[in-house]
Amino acid sequence: MAPDDPPAASIVVVARDRREELAAALDSLAAQDGSFEVIVVDDGSSDGTGTMLAARAGVVAIRRATSGGPGLARNDGAARARGRALVFLDSDCRALGGWLRAMVEPLDRPGVGAVGGAEALDPGEPLLGRVFHFVLTSPLTTGRIRGGRGGRAAKYRPRSYSLAVRRADFERAGGFAALRHGEDIDFVTRIEALGLDLVHAPDARVHHRRRGTWRAFSAQLFAMGRARSTLARRDRRHLEPFYLLPPLGLVLAAGLAAAAAVFPPARIVAAAVAGALAVHLVVVAITAARALRAAAAVPLAPLAFLVQQASYGMGFLRGLVGRAA
Repeated sequence: MAPDDPPAASIVVVARDRREELAAALDSLAAQDGSFEVIVVDDGSSDGTGTMLAARAGVVAIRRATSGGPGLARNDGAARARGRALVFLDSDCRALGGWLRAMVEPLDRPGVGAVGGAEALDPGEPLLGRVFHFVLTSPLTTGRIRGGRGGRAAKYRPRSYSLAVRRADFERAGGFAALRHGEDIDFVTRIEALGLDLVHAPDARVHHRRRGTWRAFSAQLFAMGRARSTLARRDRRHLEPFYLLPPLGLVLAAGLAAAAAVFPPARIVAAAVAGALAVHLVVVAITAARALRAAAAVPLAPLAFLVQQASYGMGFLRGLVGRAA
């Protein structure tokens, strides 16, 4: 490719205070095939990210003095991009071999508007991170809503951790909204509103680094739940039944506990619900242990599932009475 020739794809990575994770992401992009450029938007980092980028050749770096959130930062990257395809990768992801090619190939098909990649288990992650990966991707816990083969419990919408669109469609959709969470789902819904399809590319695999502590995992799911409330206020299509299960589960649990304390017959219903949940938790534990090849996952996976559901549900309920997330 001549210096003045535009690349076929522009890969945009947004980072804030993730210097080491960003470095790993950029290393993984250096191994990709094809004609592409890499644009990194430093969204107000204070951990030396700018210094690291200045020393790295072949990367277009954009510095935001203060953080405006991931959506606006991606818009800045897209404005600088020269490629026909815009491919977004989160800074806590490492692209595996053939990722870029698998991301952009579906865009050659008429009617495809946005492509989402796949999250592959990183065997090198600590056990807790692998358990969180299982809970965020297993059909038993998220119903394949983030991708995967087979039926899904809700509409598939690509997430920004691995997302590709044509530049022209990005501009027609108006880019990302100024949301701190859920901005990617909001964006691809507007892509879909243009009459274009949202597709999953199972061969476009990334290792998505998970949160390292229970508190961080809970905070992440709380933010996701709160963002879902925000999205539902913007567009009723985001209020699918599957996303209502965690908040309704919390309300049901509280109601049954209160009723059982006052009305003895309600204890039968509460016991039946608790029994069904216990069976599901056993299935989650066994499946996780097999998938991760770790017996130590047996107690961790059910607990992670409960934290996931409770945190998401509380975030959703909080979002009903709060400002946009």
